Amino acid sequence: MHLCTYYSIIIVTKEGISVKKNRIILLNDIFDNDISGETQQTLADLDDEAFNKQHLEHVEKMNEKYEVKTIASNNKYTFWSRYMGPYAVASSVHENCPDWEVIVIDWFTKIDNFHEYISKFIDEDTIYIGLSTTFLVNTMNPRVQDFNLWFTRHRELLEWFDGIKKINPDIEFILGGAITDLFYKIHFITRPEAKMPIAFEKHINYVFNGYAEDTFIEFLNGELDPKKVKEKNGIFFINETKMASTGAKLLKGNYQHNMAIKAGEWVPLEISKGCRFGCKFCFYDTRGTQIKGADCLREELMYNYENFGVTGYMLTDDTVNDSTEKIDMMHSVIKSLPFKMEWISYCRPDMFHKFPEMWPKMIDMGCRGVFLGVETLDHTAGKLAGKGLDPEKIKGIINWMREEAQDEVFILASMIIGLPGETMESLRLTAKWFQEQEALDKIQYELFFVSDGNDSKSPAFTGKPNNPYGIHLEYYPNYYWKHNTMDLRDAQAMAIEWEGMLVDHHKTAFERHFSYNTNFWAYPRLRSLGYDHKECVKILTAKVVQQDVYDRNRKWIEHYHTELKMINMVNSHTTVKELELL
Repeated sequence: MHLCTYYSIIIVTKEGISVKKNRIILLNDIFDNDISGETQQTLADLDDEAFNKQHLEHVEKMNEKYEVKTIASNNKYTFWSRYMGPYAVASSVHENCPDWEVIVIDWFTKIDNFHEYISKFIDEDTIYIGLSTTFLVNTMNPRVQDFNLWFTRHRELLEWFDGIKKINPDIEFILGGAITDLFYKIHFITRPEAKMPIAFEKHINYVFNGYAEDTFIEFLNGELDPKKVKEKNGIFFINETKMASTGAKLLKGNYQHNMAIKAGEWVPLEISKGCRFGCKFCFYDTRGTQIKGADCLREELMYNYENFGVTGYMLTDDTVNDSTEKIDMMHSVIKSLPFKMEWISYCRPDMFHKFPEMWPKMIDMGCRGVFLGVETLDHTAGKLAGKGLDPEKIKGIINWMREEAQDEVFILASMIIGLPGETMESLRLTAKWFQEQEALDKIQYELFFVSDGNDSKSPAFTGKPNNPYGIHLEYYPNYYWKHNTMDLRDAQAMAIEWEGMLVDHHKTAFERHFSYNTNFWAYPRLRSLGYDHKECVKILTAKVVQQDVYDRNRKWIEHYHTELKMINMVNSHTTVKELELL
């Protein structure tokens, strides 16, 4: 977990006579923008006219490829739930820094008058605003060419930061989140001569790279180890090297009343950190696993239930079923609770082949959805990627999972198109099986991505010279890869072919990786909106999302923002009328 996971803003103030607070604003629903998830490059060296021309040409090209019988691709409003990162940091600050307080504000991309709204949380003593970078650049763009917030132009980004500075010119900005790894890598490892974007250089003061639960506390308390800090152009990069196998912390994630948690809301829960598997395409912490203790977990679940009525969770674990020990511990804790808990999470199908007893236990302790990391149904590609279970057994496991769960669990298969070893023919055979099966509720894919391998977190599948997989990588002038059996163009063509083959399946919905509106992770939000499990499945598999869902979501978020402001205002007096809105 990084300083803030997914678009997040941290506002930090020192406590005094008036209410002075450390404040975190988490931005979800980030694709409710002009482009809504399609690829865009914002180049700092392009003028507005050139940028507009490039942008329009690119969007038209992408639309030609992907407008095939629309599959829940309406970008009016997305349904992301809260994310764990800022709340983990908030818990750590709450426990370890009594002179500081953290406020978390979600979904601020939905606020039309954002600068007016955020001014209610800022006064002259506000010190820091921390911003997550996970989606600061489009994740389909492998080059960090610009400091891109919500797909805005460079000028608009400068205006956004300047708007904050107008409220308080002394505020300092902090960056955290996944993309900071790329910034750190570029500016200190691969291309230290690279020039930083103007918005970055002008406004950013600190960059937290890696897990920040410890380093942020050390930073606030003035106890930061100088060896962790590197400076470039007046920006201090704080580099935390701890992974799950080397002491990364697992914190009790007690939510606070100033976070405006709604009664019965589904919220994130971290039971483990890291992953003990070694999939060769993965960028995550694959060096080990830290698991929360049973007593700590039960205390956390009881606290959230007693204070907010929370009974539903989205587990952030990289793999929930990575060991029988963890599943047994979870089952023991959850079944001892005085309420029925429900949850969704990432999951590996091959673990059920080794330990079939895990799946009935997961169902029994309230599992309502699994994101299955299938990735490939080609045996050669699977073995090369580190997922070598025979594809016929994987198919059998998926069918068995459906038989065991009936209609009580939403099952999604996640695929990667273009892995080494895959061919056009093998991918067509995979699509044919998807057409024939009736076990899956949804299929989702992403295209194979190749890094240059110059980062400690890079996967084994890289474009480093003489790699054993025949991978060739080009970053400039355009991103391109090829290996012994496919190239990027083949993968793109196959993705379009899949969409045409699977779009009309009578049971299983199909969506591209970047069609986020009814993504698997929308399930918690839909449950928070009051839909039951079967209604959620219907929404998540529909080709068209009904207007009622959007309306209910918008009303929910608007009420949340009103309540949050009332709880946490620092420079305004709450009026009777404003209180009545609650």
